[in-house]
Amino acid sequence: MSDGPDFDVRDPTYRPLLGAQAVTTFERLEERTASALFEMLEDARGGSDEMADALPGIVDPKRRLPVCQKGCSYCCHATVLASAPEILAIAAQVRTLPAARREDVELRIHEGYARSSARTESERTAAADPCPLLDPDDGSCAAHEVRPFACRAYHSLDVAPCKRAFEARSPNPVLPIDVIAFRVPHATSFGVMAGVRARGLAPGPFELVRGLHEALSGADPTAAWLANEPVFTDDPASRDVVLPTRSTLDTLAHDVLHGGFAELDAGAASDAPLAPTTADDRRRARNQRKKQKKQARGR
Repeated sequence: MSDGPDFDVRDPTYRPLLGAQAVTTFERLEERTASALFEMLEDARGGSDEMADALPGIVDPKRRLPVCQKGCSYCCHATVLASAPEILAIAAQVRTLPAARREDVELRIHEGYARSSARTESERTAAADPCPLLDPDDGSCAAHEVRPFACRAYHSLDVAPCKRAFEARSPNPVLPIDVIAFRVPHATSFGVMAGVRARGLAPGPFELVRGLHEALSGADPTAAWLANEPVFTDDPASRDVVLPTRSTLDTLAHDVLHGGFAELDAGAASDAPLAPTTADDRRRARNQRKKQKKQARGR
């Protein structure tokens, strides 16, 4: 999956969001429980989605809108990297699916891993295997609500370049995008991973299909990961991307632990992140998002 424009963790426009998310993640994972982990991640996703939707319109009310929709899946045939919490959340979601669908999805994940693990990145690009979470009948995602930040960031303002890039098996397509909508999820993702790393846990990123295969092969991967037991292994084909990212995360985790985000005064922090800061605020925000999703499904 192309990363679009480079994301710079030092960018002063997005560093407040990254820093606020990193500190929030670190604080909320003081309680090492699955509920604390998944509630933190749900709030991070919700805040990121809201900002990515709202900020571009404030900057440019006449902007072009993404054309992405259910069934359009050109971008769902590429390698995706995700944090450990995101992979654990998706695995948990898969395990809640109706039995027959769960079996189908898990089979696609395990078979997808068996194919992709033996390939180089260029071989994966040429093969263009669909993501195992992608329904082969209707093109929907089995874990859309908890999809990774990388997938949330990826979009296009025109489907034609997506189609051309897919047919050409282009490894790094240049697509027309909204830069703000791209960078907000990435800032949030780095913030989540930095906060996790500061807590002494393994943040990733890990290759998604390999990670899901490993998580779904364990009885309780979330408890194991929270106990610092090895759950995920590195994908050899992704090491050139993963290793520099982890070096960056070490620096960001140091900033979390040693006041490197002290430039975020109360005003900047409240403007930048997922604004709800108290447990009650976060609970109300989650309930509001769930209500909106139910209403959207009922239309």
